[in-house]
Amino acid sequence: MKLNIALYARNKQKEEEWLHSLATILDGIIDLGVTVGDEGDHLSRIIFLDSEILNLRFILDKIDRTKQIIFLLVDESSSNPELLVEERVDDVLVLPFRRLDVLSKIRYARQIILWNEVIILNKSMSDTIKFLQDDLCLAENLQKARLPKRFYEIKGFDISSRYLAGLRAGGDYFDLAESSDGRLLSLLFSDSSSYGLASAVLSALMRVTLKFTSNQLSEDGMILKTFLQIRDELLHVLQEEDELSLFYGSYSRKDQYLRFVNLGRNIVFYGTLGHSIEIIVHQGEALSMASKDSIVSEGKIKIVPDGRLIVISSGFIDVLGGIEKMHQLVQDFQAKEREAFLNELTFRLKSKLFSEDDIPARDCSALILDANLPGLQLLKPVQGENEA
Repeated sequence: MKLNIALYARNKQKEEEWLHSLATILDGIIDLGVTVGDEGDHLSRIIFLDSEILNLRFILDKIDRTKQIIFLLVDESSSNPELLVEERVDDVLVLPFRRLDVLSKIRYARQIILWNEVIILNKSMSDTIKFLQDDLCLAENLQKARLPKRFYEIKGFDISSRYLAGLRAGGDYFDLAESSDGRLLSLLFSDSSSYGLASAVLSALMRVTLKFTSNQLSEDGMILKTFLQIRDELLHVLQEEDELSLFYGSYSRKDQYLRFVNLGRNIVFYGTLGHSIEIIVHQGEALSMASKDSIVSEGKIKIVPDGRLIVISSGFIDVLGGIEKMHQLVQDFQAKEREAFLNELTFRLKSKLFSEDDIPARDCSALILDANLPGLQLLKPVQGENEA
């Protein structure tokens, strides 16, 4: 994908000086075009904007943030640019230009552009589905395509999942990802009220987590900090009718702790095979415009040998009679194989529907992670760590 940079400086001399510097840095490395000032294409995907321009806010008002990525050019003496704090720009680039800094920002911009295109694609898909409500098979296939059918092998865990598509637009999404150094395992499990919101969650997660290292994300408080930044991103696209239930966690292989934020109506259980499995307390309400300023906390549990983590979406819980009945079912199957529990969930769900081919009103998803971590002592969750 070829990208263009539009460069706006405080005067023509600076524009020419910076244009020459960028051309030298990028020569032969990236298929990228750079133009300056009013000569620049107003549809350029990346904009470098001088922080010393007098009519800076006027220029920003004319830029479409959904299609263009803005980097504010600042001097080394700048400590905390006001426009970055106000989220009027995507990031800052310190002058004078350095090759690694410029290449890093362009890579970051490519990631943002890619996810913005995913959002547009999913919005188009959502609009199409509104006209195809009777085609239930299409709706199910589209939703299933967004979910992994089988997780790749992850050291220390055995993983199983189950998904049944529902009629409602939006729905469930879940996935696991390991950091490149293998120190961190991240888990995302969400229930969105629209396809656009589901895509926005992934886009915001990509934007925010790119800024952190695996060491940072394994520290206490960082998952909460990450979520709060994701929430700030989502507030730009959240509609009045939107609602998001979210379990977002990060397991550190260094200390064997899972740090997480659990919001909304999805239910999380944790315990050990053959022993009691308990409900993990929510850290807040589902994200919506009504709850956008509510207080959220971070939970933390120790993952022990034979530990079992179960995440179940509200679709299953609604059809099968509520939280207490689901908890009893989890207890009844706490010593059995993962697939046996998932098969029982599916059987009970289908028995509540009118026919074998019927589809539930909401997506129904379940994810089970069994720990096979040798040599660790059995520890219970720290008192109060999972409470709001």
